[in-house]
Formats: sequence, C-alpha cells, structure tokens
Amino acid sequence: MNYMKNCGLRIICTALLLSAFGIWCKAAAEEGPPHLENRTVLASKHARRIQSLAFSPDGKKILAGEKSGRMLLWDLGKEKSIVLEHIRWVTAGTFNSDGKRIATAGVGGEINLWRSSDGGKIASFAGDSFASALFFSQDSKELTSVVRGEMHFWDLQKGEKKLTRKIVESPTNYPLHIVKAPVTSKHTMLGFGPFLFDGATGDLSYRCLDNIDHVIACSATSSDKKRMATGGDDPVMVWKLSFSPWDRGTAERVVTLKHPRVHIHSLAFSPDDKILAAGYERDRRATGRAWVGGVLIFDLPSGKLISDQNERIVAVRSLAFSPDSTLLATGDASGLVTLWKIPDAWRKKKDK
Repeated sequence: MNYMKNCGLRIICTALLLSAFGIWCKAAAEEGPPHLENRTVLASKHARRIQSLAFSPDGKKILAGEKSGRMLLWDLGKEKSIVLEHIRWVTAGTFNSDGKRIATAGVGGEINLWRSSDGGKIASFAGDSFASALFFSQDSKELTSVVRGEMHFWDLQKGEKKLTRKIVESPTNYPLHIVKAPVTSKHTMLGFGPFLFDGATGDLSYRCLDNIDHVIACSATSSDKKRMATGGDDPVMVWKLSFSPWDRGTAERVVTLKHPRVHIHSLAFSPDDKILAAGYERDRRATGRAWVGGVLIFDLPSGKLISDQNERIVAVRSLAFSPDSTLLATGDASGLVTLWKIPDAWRKKKDK
C-alpha cells in the first residue's frame, strides 16, 4: 500500500513540475524572440564592403556606401536600387532634412549632391581631402564636411566653400560620429570617442573625465544626448553626459557592458534610446576564417545583452536604425545590407 501511495505522489509531483515548466516556457515565448527577425537582404552585383549607412528621414529609403566607389540608394518599398557613381572609395553619405537631397563624399576629395527621387546629380565640389562625415544645415542651404580635424562649410546656392574652421583640441586618433540635431534645433554635434564638439563652432562641448587606456574604434551618442557608447578591441563602454552652466560638459564612464570578446566595428543607439546595437568581427585566429561576425543588442538603460545575432553573418562594419526604431540596417564586409525587424517585445517593455 505504501508503495502505491509513493508512486502516486511521484506521479502527481512530476505532473505539477511539467505543468509549471510548460507555463514558464509559454511565458518566455511571449516575451519575444531571442534573435532579431531577418526581414530582407539587399544585395547588388559586384558589391564590396559597406562603409556607411543612412536612412532617409521618412525611413523609406536607405543609403549604402561601398568601398568600390559606389553609393547605393535603395527604395525599400520597391526593393530596387539606384547607383550613385563615385570615382573612388565612398567615405560618407547623408540625407537633408526633407529627404529630397543627398550628399556623398569620396576618397579623392569630391563631394556630390544628388536628387533622392531619381539619383540625378545636382552639383559636384572639389574638396581638399576626403571627408569622414557630412551633414546638412536644417534649411539645406549649407553643407558641412569634416576633414582631418577641420570643418568645411559649403554654400550650396553659390557652389563654393565659404569657411574653414578648426575643431578645438581635435583628438584625431579617435573615430568620428555625427549626433544629428533634433528637428526643433539647429544644433548638430561631432563625436570623437568620448568627446563631443559643437558642429557650428568646433568648440569642445563635453570632455572625458576618465583616462583612456585603450583604443577606441567606434562611438555613438544617444538621441537625448545623455549617453555615449564607445567600442573597439575592449568591451563596449557607456558614458554619462552631463552639462553645467559654469563649465564644459563631462563624459563620465558609467558601465562596461558584458559580451563575448570580439572587435567592435560600429555602434548605434535606436532613436527611441531603448536599445544599443554593436556590429562586430571575431578574431580570425580563433575562428580560422576571416570576416566572421555578427550584431550584439543591449537593453537600455540596464546594459544587459539581450541578443547575439551571429548565424551566417560576416563582419558588420556599419549600422543604422530607421527613424521609428523598428528596423536595424547592417552593412557587412561582403557588401550585403541586411534589414532586421526589431521585435515589438523589446520596445513595448519600456512603454508599459
């Protein structure tokens, strides 16, 4: 009799455990997939390494710069591309505020203006050297190119350079990223590693409080300008940006993110500042193959790693989020541009 009772209790306990496990699995599944959802891959013939990516303000087009000297303009609705030819390697590309014009720069120093509707060339300027970044003024009457620690201001109506301004205390050993100005502001900032400079004057706006003892290969700043991220051979670091009316702003290291040991090539905050994406490449000595990489996704502000997308992906060199934060575009070393759909669960958790 006791044997039968013990067997019955074991069966009941096992059933309860299996039921609890099933409920846990269902709840975990409802929280959202552990990986990004692959939406589509944009590819063109003879494509080479993607160096730059930019979405149009309405999120319907994407600009991809190749090492081969071509800038590809993709219409996401039609999934067709227009080729904007450069003489040499494309180094930068951007849309103006209404998305009707495009500016691109190449290694030879040339700067071209294009119509985004049909890819027709509007004008071409001969720069002194290749620009590492470009951005339009809010009224689209001026274009600023950043060249080796200098800002060159171009009058687009006259088609000539009107001013060259030195970036104060320019840390040329750091990579550059552009912090786009909000629609309601004319203020654009230039980020060099853990430093931020005024995009109109070149003056230092934020300085780093910590001593930097490692190489920074990429950096990005959140849309609200409260956080900055830096990456390279060392783990991704997040910095807190603060500003006082009596002194320049400061960049103070807050947290070092935990993730697999990889080389970070690119960083991007989503426009809603809810996630941080990092494109990486694994050490070829460890993998035995070149260009093995992927994308890391971190939750903000916790900094927790929520996804490591590394299946059938080569080294990711560039990243860009769509304006509504629902898509992530990645450009890799093989010349492919992949659009990933951001799971709703990752964004809705913050909206509750």
